Amino acid sequence: MKSFISKSFQILIVLIGVSFITFTLTYLAPGDPAEIMLTDSGNIPSPELLAKVRAELGLDKPFLIQYKVWLLKVLKGDLGMSFSLKVPVFTKLISSFLITLKLSVVSFVLMLLISIPLGFISALNRNKIIDYIIRGFSFLGISIPSFWMGLIFLSIFGVKLGWVPIIGGTDNIKALILPAVTLALAMSSKYTRQIRIIVLEELKQEYIVASKIRGLSKRTIIFKQLLPNVMLPIMTLLGVTVGNLISGTAIIEIVYNWPGMGNLAIKAISAHDYPLIQGYVLFIALFYMIVNLAVDFSYKFLDPRVKE
Repeated sequence: MKSFISKSFQILIVLIGVSFITFTLTYLAPGDPAEIMLTDSGNIPSPELLAKVRAELGLDKPFLIQYKVWLLKVLKGDLGMSFSLKVPVFTKLISSFLITLKLSVVSFVLMLLISIPLGFISALNRNKIIDYIIRGFSFLGISIPSFWMGLIFLSIFGVKLGWVPIIGGTDNIKALILPAVTLALAMSSKYTRQIRIIVLEELKQEYIVASKIRGLSKRTIIFKQLLPNVMLPIMTLLGVTVGNLISGTAIIEIVYNWPGMGNLAIKAISAHDYPLIQGYVLFIALFYMIVNLAVDFSYKFLDPRVKE
């Protein structure tokens, strides 16, 4: 319980720090939010109207007062209104998050099915042909930019073969295939190598060497001794992966026109939509820390040696 309270307090402190940095950067960014908001409607605002809107938004107050007012609203769950979309930021973030979550879950499952078996096979067959092939695949996947991979897949499977729709709604399962596969391949190339390293390090441990000397079968060593002991570091790795999936989908979402959080963030930056940018950064920071907190506490169930 003490550990949970301590971690929660740390999350609160970090979020306040992130909120201050984000608010400061948007405050210092070029452009007048009031002018941007009024100009988006297609009219050239008069000085009187600008002054009125600035007063309504609190932009005529000192920086620290603006930040205090904004932070108090955030703590109540009010992230403000989007300049460009004219909808509450929180509502838009939640709807976009659910769309990104759908893509991320499918990509995550595909990544697990690819990277964990390949990482183990590569480590258990170190310096053999299969190891070189898997490492070559990983190197190739890391070297190819994900946006380029996405464009190639879109051109081949969408345009030439017509197997999947080029543009489809989020309810269309076929429209999810290419973005999920592209993201999974990009991620699995990296994590196959990291899982290989984790397994190789564990294979050097004395208990593995002793088991081989005792004549235990390879199957017994792998499934009863090696696998349980590598799960903790792999869990940590996968916890970071979940955060990266949610926050790192922007390029894939742009390529496939997938209306998730990454796509939303890029459009918010292009439109100078400061409330949406601020809300996005806070949302991603909170999600990332909650995932890491969940991973930390899962240690206590997976490994009894981990204490409060």
